[in-house]
Amino acid sequence: GLVTGDDDGFSTERKEAFIRTGTTHLTAVSGSNLALLAGIMATIGSATIGRHRGPWQLATILGVWTYALVSGAQPPSIRAAIVATAAVLAFRVGRRPDYVTLIVLAAGAMVVVEPGQIESLGFRLSVAASLALVFVLTGLMAMDRASPLAGMLTATVAAQLATLPLLLAAFG
Repeated sequence: GLVTGDDDGFSTERKEAFIRTGTTHLTAVSGSNLALLAGIMATIGSATIGRHRGPWQLATILGVWTYALVSGAQPPSIRAAIVATAAVLAFRVGRRPDYVTLIVLAAGAMVVVEPGQIESLGFRLSVAASLALVFVLTGLMAMDRASPLAGMLTATVAAQLATLPLLLAAFG
């Protein structure tokens, strides 16, 4: 469930335990899964043949899309795959990706293709959390003084605060 988001093998009791404890998000595939995969691929590529080489960039894109499809092609993973693809292509042409713009454009494209996406709580939570993370992490990186632990805690709080209004509206 943590890797692919597939919780079909869980017993009814285990599923209910996740619901009772508010931890169902642990088995949901999100953009963070794909960001982790893209980061691993970029690190391996840089350490071996160079992350800016075309074949490795293509392998990264294929890896991200394979994971997004294998994990069920849920809206958060598709949005993250679009953003990761656009970011790799931006690096390919020598540009620094603007992640806020990429997230908004990916979300907009998904809504154009499937207008019902806008009603999906998972889609809205994913977009809100992603935007919050980009804003906060970009600011922390610019300060260049935050410890890794402070960065993780700040990112977690930012994502929680960004999604809180949506969660309150949906669940009270």
